[in-house]
Amino acid sequence: MNMFRLAICGVAGVASSIFAGSFASAGGALTSRHLLQAQEVAVAGPRELIVGNFQGVFKTIDSGRSWITITPPVVASQPILLSHLNKIITIGGDRIWLKLIGDQRFNFTPYSSNGGLSWRLLKNAIVPASTKIKNATGILPNGHVPKGFRIRHLYFASPTLGWAQATGPQMGDFTPTYLLRTTSRGRTWVTVTA
Repeated sequence: MNMFRLAICGVAGVASSIFAGSFASAGGALTSRHLLQAQEVAVAGPRELIVGNFQGVFKTIDSGRSWITITPPVVASQPILLSHLNKIITIGGDRIWLKLIGDQRFNFTPYSSNGGLSWRLLKNAIVPASTKIKNATGILPNGHVPKGFRIRHLYFASPTLGWAQATGPQMGDFTPTYLLRTTSRGRTWVTVTA
């Protein structure tokens, strides 16, 4: 089990009343360029993708050329919550749910109805089914992947544009998951920077 996904008792002792129905805004452009880690991914449209990692939640609406930060403020203020982000679910680019996994302190769902500009924290939310994942096994066996990367999951936004979560070079005992992109139906893949 990924050590970052372990629920650590006592780390995020936050009163549940803080999370019930509050609204807050998010947003901001990413300024540094580095390989984009992608622990969680959701395709939000033909050119839209939402990515969650241990630094925050990020969105592109131009096929990955630029990214904005849409991390809910309550999550940004409690960074341990990012390690509990289990799934990003979206309907179109506007409606976004972030599913957290853990003990009873994580029984709320950050929800945005405006593409991540503002967030509402729902209790006992009914969340729709998640993005369908295509397992990499047996798909595109001749696709060129950057050296040192191994595709784990594929997400196709259109017949030509696809995204992949890929394990990359190991950092000590941790093997990060990065985002790759193809615009050639999977024949070639490139790393995504943000």
